[in-house]
Amino acid sequence: FVVPMEPTDLMEPVDTAEPTADDATDPGGMVGVSVLGNFTIEGHHVGDRTKPWKYTKTPELILYLLLHPGGASQDLLMEQLFPEQPPNRPRLNQLVSDARTKALGQNADGDYHLPHASPTEPFYKLLPSVGLDLRDFAQHCANAKGAENVLEAKREWEAALRLVRGRPFTVPHDGYEWALAEIEATIIKVEEAAVALADIAFEFEDYQLAVWATKKGLLTGTGYYELLVKRGRAALLLQDPEEIVRAFADLQVSLEYSGAPEEGVLDLTLHPDLEEVYNELSSEGRSKDRPS
Repeated sequence: FVVPMEPTDLMEPVDTAEPTADDATDPGGMVGVSVLGNFTIEGHHVGDRTKPWKYTKTPELILYLLLHPGGASQDLLMEQLFPEQPPNRPRLNQLVSDARTKALGQNADGDYHLPHASPTEPFYKLLPSVGLDLRDFAQHCANAKGAENVLEAKREWEAALRLVRGRPFTVPHDGYEWALAEIEATIIKVEEAAVALADIAFEFEDYQLAVWATKKGLLTGTGYYELLVKRGRAALLLQDPEEIVRAFADLQVSLEYSGAPEEGVLDLTLHPDLEEVYNELSSEGRSKDRPS
């Protein structure tokens, strides 16, 4: 049983302006949100400073609603987006209005992807027309795990990793405390997908694919040990001099940051197989630099 809020709590800024190019929606009525890298909507990068709404909490509000398809009340959104801050409904209303009219726009039927709340339905809920690459990634991973043969699994792992463009949930401002568990789980899933595809690539002796898979997995920025080993071995087996040099450089960068600043540089002597790959890459790289 939901007690309706007072109408004054749900009043939102009225936007009477005509849609601009920034507000345009996909011809098919769908709008896509991507979080497997920098936050984007319909291909507009969050770093585009000509779109000020992207430097507010609007992207975070959209993501919260995407990850909570059942919807959320104003009180819940205030609590999650502005923890330990007093309620500020005008500020939240502005974020909702920006999300509705500037970020997401309307579908092919002229309905807002983020409908208005009302006193009798005081919840914000996105329409199914708002897509999320994280959902597609999860579906491809599930398909790969349930695949009937290795070729089918290979196609699905590749499709999943093609969606990864950088560290998941990369945004240019603070926040997202409520999403920390989801972010951590997503990073692990990306790395698991990269390992799975790399193993298949080694099985098929497709070392170029193995390089690609491991590089995708390392975009998470954690310097995951198993991926570092596979990245180096793939480059060595590919026997591309330039790729060997790149792999060694990537390995050096990853080793300088082992996931937590207080841990310092990763000790190679504690990881014999990684030390072996490191030394082989170093040796091969030096030999390629020597004049013939």
